[in-house]
Amino acid sequence: MVRIIGAILMLAGTTAWGLDGMMKLRGRCRSLSALTAALGVMRSEICDRLTPISELAETLGREARYPADIFFRNLREGMSELGRARFSSIWQNAVTGTPQLQLNAREAITLSELGVSIGRYNVDEQREALLYVQGKMGEYAAGAERAREASSKLRVFLGVAAGVFAVVILI
Repeated sequence: MVRIIGAILMLAGTTAWGLDGMMKLRGRCRSLSALTAALGVMRSEICDRLTPISELAETLGREARYPADIFFRNLREGMSELGRARFSSIWQNAVTGTPQLQLNAREAITLSELGVSIGRYNVDEQREALLYVQGKMGEYAAGAERAREASSKLRVFLGVAAGVFAVVILI
């Protein structure tokens, strides 16, 4: 009886491990999509409506989808340091201080570079920078979606297979 319970727990644990991997991939896709959409709103607000960045960060902190909303809340909180710190540093701190975005190094660098352009150049140059970063984040989101489609089922299968293999060896 103890062996059966142990086998069930082993199988359940490895299956949960596989499902967790699948959910992380799904969350990463959602994260990049939310960030891409928020950058589109940001471009419209800055370039068309000339919304101040502090007001925009507050609005996107409330209205953007998770986890982009956390990024913009972190940015808004960092804005209290403006004057003592450069905006690019505040932006960088918001990027590194939001692990919920699940960005890899290349994506984080791309997003961080945007902080150098925001508020520093004229509207057309800011528009170009925002369009570039939004496009790159869209590419990253598409790549993450392809990776998710390619390996989600494999991760779950490997979790189940590892559990079955462990159960067979232990019994």
